[in-house]
Amino acid sequence: MADSKRQQIVDKIKARFGAILQENGYATDIGKNVYFWRTVALGQNNLPAIICRDRLRTDWGTIGAWDRYLDVEIEMYLKPDISGDFDGADYVMRQVLADLETAVGSDVKWDDLAEDTHVIENPEIDIAARDNVYVAALARMTVEYQTLPWNPYQ
Repeated sequence: MADSKRQQIVDKIKARFGAILQENGYATDIGKNVYFWRTVALGQNNLPAIICRDRLRTDWGTIGAWDRYLDVEIEMYLKPDISGDFDGADYVMRQVLADLETAVGSDVKWDDLAEDTHVIENPEIDIAARDNVYVAALARMTVEYQTLPWNPYQ
């Protein structure tokens, strides 16, 4: 059986975020490690990284179709420079957030699987050391799409 629309969209998000690399014209390499629902702690060898969590809301208001809203929470992690310092991390994280917005905006319909993607809301930069891994930013987006009633595949 084919994947659900939700899974197809998640796969597209993971691939798109994975392409956020300097070699592809972005300012950062935040796409080197992209995970969904990772529960294992990140080590230095897993950085930089993006960890996403998706949650689905459904509105049954449309006749003949269900409106679905895939809320995606996006955490972005960086590693400190060689000295262990994180001076200038706020600048780098603004670049990361700009890269993320550029990547999402390159196709807000995710190859016509979705109707639209809401702008990344309220990005937060909060640099804090936790076991030598630096939590650097959090952003959220919502992907809107439709399926047939009781059929997440169409």
